[in-house]
Amino acid sequence: CDTDENTVEMDGFKFKLLRDGTYKVAKYKGDATEVIIPSTCDGIKVTSIGDSAFRERWKITSITLPDEITSIGFGAFSNCRKLTSINIPEGITSIGESAFESCSELTKINIPDGVTDIGTKAFYECHSLYDITIPNSVSTIGESAFKGCYNLKNVTIGNKVIMSIKDNAFSDCSSLTGIVIPIGVMSIGKDVFNNCDSLGLICCGTYAKPSGWDDKWNGNCSASIFWGYNVDWGNNVN
Repeated sequence: CDTDENTVEMDGFKFKLLRDGTYKVAKYKGDATEVIIPSTCDGIKVTSIGDSAFRERWKITSITLPDEITSIGFGAFSNCRKLTSINIPEGITSIGESAFESCSELTKINIPDGVTDIGTKAFYECHSLYDITIPNSVSTIGESAFKGCYNLKNVTIGNKVIMSIKDNAFSDCSSLTGIVIPIGVMSIGKDVFNNCDSLGLICCGTYAKPSGWDDKWNGNCSASIFWGYNVDWGNNVN
């Protein structure tokens, strides 16, 4: 491997030493279609995926992340257009802005309980994504996080207290037919369900629109709104 004081290059990976004494994947330059990221480099843990580390690696179809990974940076896997499979380790706490933007072949992803933040455009235009569960640990769904996921049909939102859903989070999800917004969602931006043409029913846990919801929270969506919905009745309202 090639090294300098802060970087190591090995097997197509470029690792950079962080201040906490662990490595991040700074760049992948290999040509493998199935990528397994090592858990250590020179005996030191690999704990994060850096900004744009795998951006536009169009040959990659699957990526395996080690359990030691705790964060995924800005645009880390964006435009990996043939990526169909990737695991998110239990230790992940944040999914960065545009992390999986335009991964158009990604069909399903498991967001583990422990993730607190889904960044802006994290899954923007993931056209093949059809099912997503937001765990109870998530406190923020970023702006346009799932915008343009036009095959997304099933969305389950955890009952986190003081959850925030930002502008356009699910806009242009034209296959979405029903969704439950739990009582813990206290802040919703504008146009969250804009152009969700198939959305027929939105079930809200609150009995009236909270003051933290934008007046245009549902955008141009014509779905019926059911107030006072109990999540114990189930999340399947399609």
